[in-house]
Amino acid sequence: SAKVTATPATLNFDANNCATAQTVTLAAVSDGDAEDEATQISLSATGITTREVAVTVDDDETQAHIVTPA
Repeated sequence: SAKVTATPATLNFDANNCATAQTVTLAAVSDGDAEDEATQISLSATGITTREVAVTVDDDETQAHIVTPA
């Protein structure tokens, strides 16, 4: 399952904007655990080799420990 989403998911470059930076925002997908995770996103375009970029997801859930006296 996806660990991050990208917005926008697709960028379009043409002769008029090929030198202009375009921002992509990555957001972690909420899950039920408290573990940080790692994933990758793919960058691809016609005529270039697809590149994988590592992404680290810092989880926002906390883990509770329940201690019961014996």
